Amino acid sequence: MKILWLTVTPSKYKPIEFGYNGRGWIESLQTLVENSKEIDQLGIVFPHSTDSKKLIDKKVIYYPIKRILPRNIISWIISNWRNKVEHKKEIQSLKAIIYDFKPDVIHIFGTESWLCHANKLTERPCVVHLQGILQPYFNAYIPNGISKFDLIKYDWIEFLKGISFWHNKNEFKKMAKREYIFFKEISYYMGRTNWDQSISGFLSTKSTYFHIDEVLRAPFYFSAPWTDNKNKMQIITSTLSDTLYKGLDLIIKTAKLLVNEKFDFEWRIIGLTSNSRTVLLFKNKLKIDYP
Repeated sequence: MKILWLTVTPSKYKPIEFGYNGRGWIESLQTLVENSKEIDQLGIVFPHSTDSKKLIDKKVIYYPIKRILPRNIISWIISNWRNKVEHKKEIQSLKAIIYDFKPDVIHIFGTESWLCHANKLTERPCVVHLQGILQPYFNAYIPNGISKFDLIKYDWIEFLKGISFWHNKNEFKKMAKREYIFFKEISYYMGRTNWDQSISGFLSTKSTYFHIDEVLRAPFYFSAPWTDNKNKMQIITSTLSDTLYKGLDLIIKTAKLLVNEKFDFEWRIIGLTSNSRTVLLFKNKLKIDYP
């Protein structure tokens, strides 16, 4: 069997040259596939800033699609203001890759990217591995207490360049609308949660859903046993990214309540720094002082 993956991250592509490429669980899944006797060949397609030539590594063929970037700063700003989320030439490259690899099945990671256009480029079956779903997320994109004007005035230079919070929101909205179309066109989905199953069934009523659990990175399977350090101070750990809708505002408000209750704690947030955009925005808007 020949399987073609479509993903926004390059998995194990040139790890020495490019280092850690993100999506560690996809790398772990690739390792399992490489060791599977039932899969003869795996193709991995991903956008890339510089590379465009396929690379063969044993039973895996990597297909980087070179991103079409603006020619100069003016076209870059115009592209930002237009909220450009895909390029026709990149989609044409995807079509050529599908023809070259001739897969038995196409496995698309996520409904967020333009790679879902593959469903219209071939008669081969396409299944989408659900990750984040933009449609319901957009309904809660702007946190309570934050206005659209707050997103504009946060940084006027960013606003003029077309990379402000306000532009991010408009780009997200455009991607959510495109995702809605993808759900109407694609027939097969797989995920690991009841949410994945219910939302895919709601947005794609005639679709078929497959439950599939995800592989973790190797350190999670060989980590040291949990020990109770019996700290007097409670340590809370959260993982976030520098985006408005991931809940940093709720963490800040919750932390304030805990402080008022004289609760001894330390809240560690993995993925953000004190200079992250959302951290500075909420710190200024919520008027809550925190280190």
